Amino acid sequence: MSYSDLVAEESRTSRRDRRQRRRRKRRRFGSFLAVLLSLAIVGGIGYGVWHYGRT
Repeated sequence: MSYSDLVAEESRTSRRDRRQRRRRKRRRFGSFLAVLLSLAIVGGIGYGVWHYGRT
């Protein structure tokens, strides 16, 4: 494999990765919000149980 073939393959894969990375960032932001929401729900339930169990 020559150097120009390697460079062409690298540019092609990096272009495809960049397109996937832009799409993946939006999905990661959505999963980040879902994780925050579930953490808030679990934290609220845990705090309620701890608060009522203490009194």
